Order: sequence, then structure tokens, then C-alpha cells
Amino acid sequence: MPPFSSLDVLDNGRHHFSSRNGKDGYSIDELVAQLESGLDDASKVVKTPRGPALQNPTLHFNEAGKQVNDRAVLIGGRGDRPGLFSVIPIGDGKK
Repeated sequence: MPPFSSLDVLDNGRHHFSSRNGKDGYSIDELVAQLESGLDDASKVVKTPRGPALQNPTLHFNEAGKQVNDRAVLIGGRGDRPGLFSVIPIGDGKK
């Protein structure tokens, strides 16, 4: 993935919504919390099999009471802005 010169992240939310709300049953409020956590200033760049991601090292409790780290999976966006594919709550026991 090329370097980006913009801090803006493009997200249409389709995969995040269909996976976390549709399949995993997370509420809209929890999806927003996942986005905020995964894209937080404390998040670190990690390499994943699907490509680069930002992962918040700070554990927090999700709505089900599980401690999770939110991982924002990035994809090529438009021009100089990265795209957000999805946010994965690592540790929720659903995958």
C-alpha cells in the first residue's frame, strides 16, 4: 500500500456494518465505539494477513462484557487517503 499524505480515512461502512451488526449482533452504538477505538491516537500500525491495520493496544469492555482491542483494517482508498475496510473487535470470541 502506498504512503498516504492525508490523515482523513474514507469509510462507507458497508463491510463493518454487515459483519459486526448483521452477523455478530453488535449495536450501532458499539460499531461507533469500535471505529473510535480502532482509529484512536493510541492505536499502533500492525501487519495482518489482509494488510495493514491500526490496533488500539488499550483493552476495553464491549457491550457483552468481553475485553477487546479494536483493529481497524485499512485498504487503498482514493488518491492520498486510506480506506477503512472494517473494524474487528479482537478478543470478543466471535471469530
